Amino acid sequence: MKKSRFKRLHRLVLYRALFFCVGAPVLAVPSAAQIESSGFPVVQMDESARVSALGGRSPALASDDVGTFFSNPAMLSLKARKKLSLSYLNHIGSVNAAWLSYARGLDSLTTVAIGIRYLGFGSFDRTDEQGSKSGTFNASDLSLTIGASRRFNEKIKYGANVHYLLSSIDGFHSSALIFDAGVFYTIESSSTTIGATIHHAGFVLSSFGKRNDVIPFDIRLGFTKKLAHVPLLLSISAYRLHRLGGGSTYSWHARCREQRRVRCQAGSECRPGPVLDLLGRDR
Repeated sequence: MKKSRFKRLHRLVLYRALFFCVGAPVLAVPSAAQIESSGFPVVQMDESARVSALGGRSPALASDDVGTFFSNPAMLSLKARKKLSLSYLNHIGSVNAAWLSYARGLDSLTTVAIGIRYLGFGSFDRTDEQGSKSGTFNASDLSLTIGASRRFNEKIKYGANVHYLLSSIDGFHSSALIFDAGVFYTIESSSTTIGATIHHAGFVLSSFGKRNDVIPFDIRLGFTKKLAHVPLLLSISAYRLHRLGGGSTYSWHARCREQRRVRCQAGSECRPGPVLDLLGRDR
């Protein structure tokens, strides 16, 4: 019986790796974190269609969307208070994902937010060593987040997130407690913002096996500038800066400032770092 359960677990882990090798490009969420080979993939996915379309999360591209606190907790703004953000993705097969976030103000300087992220891998056939079917089982990831942002002065804001992660595969469970921290700096005179973040620093509480799952740690830096004589906002972000020797990823974003109620946005990403083999490992 133990051998059968181990085979099912091994097969499910392989399916999850293949999902991020083949499925991630189809999701149109090519964030840098997604090419990491690690556990808890739900925290590696972009939290909205807008963020995905712009090439991934930016720690310096602020907006009124409450979901930006996943990109940089310091970007929670006063305009995001009492706002609800909801996104849903129906992927190939029975894979689906959903994101929910809401923000409120504590005082004139502090804004708090809560977020829920869910990634379901669908239903799988349960089989024994001979391949005989004996029912089905499900697999999913869940992330519960509490974040806060506070204004230090007119130029600087800082913030932090706490995430509880739970991954489930047919009765097996893995959990972790991780933290984000960020700072957001505004230079009004030159219409420039700079953001820096540390993501997913923490520890595994429980694992599927004897070996702990790898938490997708990341350090990011972003720069955004509103051009003076052109209705255009440009943003450049760098990811995985703890891997400067190889594996860092860069992205750019461009957004036309609203003209007669019309706004356009575009983004792209460059990945000079490692790619995944069929088992989901960096190479």
